Amino acid sequence: MYSARNYPSLAALLPKLKSLGYGKVEGYGGLYDDKAHLAEILLKNHITMPSGHFSFDQLQNIDEIIQIANRLGIKTLICPWLEPEQRPQTKTDWVKLSASLENLATTFAAHGFNFAWHNHDFEFIPLPTGEFPMDILLQNAPTISWQFDVAWSVKADQDPTHWIEKHGARIISVHVKDIAPKGTCLDEDGWADVGQGVMDWKGIFAVLKTRSKCKSFVMEHDNPGDVIRFASRSIEGAKSMGVML
Repeated sequence: MYSARNYPSLAALLPKLKSLGYGKVEGYGGLYDDKAHLAEILLKNHITMPSGHFSFDQLQNIDEIIQIANRLGIKTLICPWLEPEQRPQTKTDWVKLSASLENLATTFAAHGFNFAWHNHDFEFIPLPTGEFPMDILLQNAPTISWQFDVAWSVKADQDPTHWIEKHGARIISVHVKDIAPKGTCLDEDGWADVGQGVMDWKGIFAVLKTRSKCKSFVMEHDNPGDVIRFASRSIEGAKSMGVML
């Protein structure tokens, strides 16, 4: 749903998504202000919301998050982002963050929820020690899951198959998006609809299928000029490459 954050009407958007073949969506922070209305229109369109993004700050309000998740049927809570000023700069700081995330995972697990981290590119920028923050986070928060935003790892010049092979047991969900050929789609920040870019999704999916626990594939475009175009092309592109289970 983050891809559609600028769409003028959620009530108008959901039936269009349903008609394209989407039966599930993933929420994000800005949608939860009126959870009763959101739950109503999801039910009306026979769409479920099994996962949702919540900021690190939001997640500190345990009771509120549980109320939101229960009202919307969210089963997996995902921390998707850290503001630049919140990002650890040393291994010690990453270990401290990991401990905080592990505490959240334990707390939410006691209430029946799964908890996951969603990466961007900064987790793949090596520290002065040569270690990767993504490794430190997963090693020091042993019960959290991972929603792998594959394209962001590629943006960080990483081979996503290496990370799938290394930490596939932690990957329960993937954001499926594409990177436009260099110099194109500049008005969309260099992103492309799934199947229209340079990502080897067919090959990546083959590795995910055998080396991970991934069962959730979320179509995403960080800045689509036309949400319906993106949603239509992406679900068809994903199906054609065998991405959809």
